[in-house]
Amino acid sequence: MGTPAYMSPEQAAGDLERTGIPSDVWSLGVVLFQILTNEVPFSGGDTMQILTRVMTEAAASPNELLERLPGPRRAVDPVPPALEAIVSRCLQRDPAGRYENARALLEDLERYLTSPRGALDLLPPAGRRQFRPGEVVAREGCWRRNSTSGESRSWSEGAATALTTSARERRRAL
Repeated sequence: MGTPAYMSPEQAAGDLERTGIPSDVWSLGVVLFQILTNEVPFSGGDTMQILTRVMTEAAASPNELLERLPGPRRAVDPVPPALEAIVSRCLQRDPAGRYENARALLEDLERYLTSPRGALDLLPPAGRRQFRPGEVVAREGCWRRNSTSGESRSWSEGAATALTTSARERRRAL
């Protein structure tokens, strides 16, 4: 049936008639949430506790969860509002409020990552890890060398490049 923390409310309730593509979009939203926060939106002591929370509670936004984490686990940078909105749409309790399918989600992510706002969100604030020119960086299972033009790249710029590049490659394969 699936891993409880990644199940949609309709799947957790055992409603097989309503389980389908919107449930997959929910699960992708949980994955995005986890990438951004290093946590799942619903956790608990046992499987029944997790399933009950999935069925009865609304998912907190990534930033709400980050604010509740203890000091050392709290992220330095909040999740950008546009990216948080994408995750929140995936995690709507009503399947009709979610993305129509994974392609629609991918298109929205690509639109955000390639937008001027997305580019501004990905500028490296002070303290973020900077990659030096010529430094070897792992991406998508392959190694590549950063530009030797003298410019540094933050981890977020590298992640955005990897997401956008892999999304385009997957789209071409569809």
